Amino acid sequence: MHNGHTASESDGNPQDWIDPGEFWDHHYGNFPSGFDPREKLTTLWYHDHRLDFTASNVYAGLAGFYLLFEEQDSGNENDPNPAAWRLPSGKYDVPLLLHDVLFDQTGQVVFNPFVTHGWLGDMVTVNRKIRPRLEVERRKYRIRILNGGPSRFYQLFLSSGKPFTIVTGDGNFQPEPVKAESIYLSVAQRVDIIIDFTAYKVGDSIVLINRLLRTSGKGPTGILLDPGDGILRFDVVPSTGPDNSRVPDFFPPLPTINLDEVKWDGLHQCERKQRCDESKEIDCESECRTKRNHQHSTQCRAANHSDTATESLKRSHCRHLVCFHHARDQCFQ
Repeated sequence: MHNGHTASESDGNPQDWIDPGEFWDHHYGNFPSGFDPREKLTTLWYHDHRLDFTASNVYAGLAGFYLLFEEQDSGNENDPNPAAWRLPSGKYDVPLLLHDVLFDQTGQVVFNPFVTHGWLGDMVTVNRKIRPRLEVERRKYRIRILNGGPSRFYQLFLSSGKPFTIVTGDGNFQPEPVKAESIYLSVAQRVDIIIDFTAYKVGDSIVLINRLLRTSGKGPTGILLDPGDGILRFDVVPSTGPDNSRVPDFFPPLPTINLDEVKWDGLHQCERKQRCDESKEIDCESECRTKRNHQHSTQCRAANHSDTATESLKRSHCRHLVCFHHARDQCFQ
């Protein structure tokens, strides 16, 4: 159970072998850490955790959502309880599990466990489907997005350019809803967003696109493509009934952190005067001291891309984008 508050014997030890014909009972208490209501979790996921085979087994699809509900996030948009948030529920609560998969010329999945610097696919699957489409009514939807890996990072936008509302991050509700035009997701990160499709007309199509360019498994380039790669298409259809869902103005505050209990060691300290860009050096040791309210020091990293390199990367990606544009109507079927 990824990110679950779970006892060690039920926490997926990589060396708890479960061979064919055997089983292991996991106990999930589903209670918040320290019984603190601010620690309540909502969108979690589970996956295989075998030593040396986690990446390949999750890549093969051994993963799924684990959704938690309680009296506030009750999973019922018609809940009469005045404490209930009444977020979109039922068929209007849609989990999307993203997997980046490489296929060969025969359509078979390809993976090499000996490539240890990250593995990139050529197709992003959504719930194990390539570029699916989803009919959505003109009303609010709760969309739960999970980056199931194995290596690709995403920066997701709506093709319409319109914003959506972020309500959770990695299983925890935000203190208040946040309007945003994009989401940045690294591997295993989750986010719940609310999309209000009343902003669109019946017959409109809106594509969820990834604009973050990735050229190797070692990490993202930081370059945003325009328009990017389509992942999922929303097709707007007429509403079948009233929308009783809502989005509260506030959610519970995040737990406070007692910095007196935080332990520090040299492993997370920045190197002094590490070069962070082409033009200047930053006294990282000083910067670390100013950032300790964030629980850990911030490491400086070089991230340089000349205009020429940027344009070259965009051109190298052009053929794929052209193929996508020509095939999009056929892909989203």
